[in-house]
Amino acid sequence: MKKSFLALLVSSVFLLSACDEKENRTEATEIKQTEQTQQTTQAPETVQPSEKVATDKLNAEIITLFEKGKSVDLDESTEHKFNPAEPFFLSVQAPKTGVQWLDNLLLIEAAKFILPVDQDKPFPFTVVQTNLKASLEAALATYYDEYAKEINESLVEMKKFDIEAGDATEQNWQPSPMMTSQYFNLESKFLDQQRNIATFFFYFENYTGGAHGWHNGVTVNADLDRQSLISVEDLFGKEENSNKAVKALLWESYKNYHWALTQEFAKDSNEPAPSREKFEAEFKENAFIQPEDLYISNSFQFTKEGVMFSYPPYAIGSYAEGQIELLVEWKDIQPLLTKEYQGLAEYEFKPIPKE
Repeated sequence: MKKSFLALLVSSVFLLSACDEKENRTEATEIKQTEQTQQTTQAPETVQPSEKVATDKLNAEIITLFEKGKSVDLDESTEHKFNPAEPFFLSVQAPKTGVQWLDNLLLIEAAKFILPVDQDKPFPFTVVQTNLKASLEAALATYYDEYAKEINESLVEMKKFDIEAGDATEQNWQPSPMMTSQYFNLESKFLDQQRNIATFFFYFENYTGGAHGWHNGVTVNADLDRQSLISVEDLFGKEENSNKAVKALLWESYKNYHWALTQEFAKDSNEPAPSREKFEAEFKENAFIQPEDLYISNSFQFTKEGVMFSYPPYAIGSYAEGQIELLVEWKDIQPLLTKEYQGLAEYEFKPIPKE
């Protein structure tokens, strides 16, 4: 029997990452739980008005908050000399605008990508903290030292195991490239400013061993009038019906995203595309997630077309699919916005870049 078209598409996507998809299912669940928890327990901080921002004059440079170790290409890692004192690479960037409250907010957002976050406790650094930058630098240095110690202790155990197994001797043992090529890298960028909305982007990637690393791009939006970062709750309020409506729109966007992939796959493979009705039926059975699993991402960007929500690998798709972006157009989402942000559709946000 000829395999259904959508099933072939789904199978082709999963084959790309079949090497470790099963073992990463747990990680996928943890990512979803972490992001959902952050939205309810870590609302963006707000500071008391102390600086008036000239909204047409905001500029930003990118600073390095912390950097230590040497960046190593995994394919070339056997050629570099391993340094136990700096066994991995850690680099953290953050935007600097010269507006203290905003810079402090962005520093904290950057640090959260690296420093352990206890979902049940407030983050131990605050926007109004004196010498915040120095405190975060010290915390990142401590994190580096502690993780470096863990790597070196693991290498000692691996060496002992290999020698006892007869796979190496004291003289010829070499550490695994997967252990000596670990890195955590956070880059940042100032994307845009329209009136009181300033948008920044963080791109995080890391490798801690295994078949591949992990990456995630996160967009944050600062309200320069309120002097805070805009959360999902700020946009849509706490009403359950409003949030259900947003999730329903996201689910339609999620289906449309896969419908577009189906059309593209048909074109590239010279196969007839299925009808929308057949696609809907098969998608319901084969989708990576179900409607109840889809959450409102706290990583979103305002565009000319609407609000673009971004999801990391494993959150709503396989690793092979990478980061998935779901657009909800202004005509659909504007009625669901809180009164404070009803006017966003009239802002001159940039259009979505053409691929």
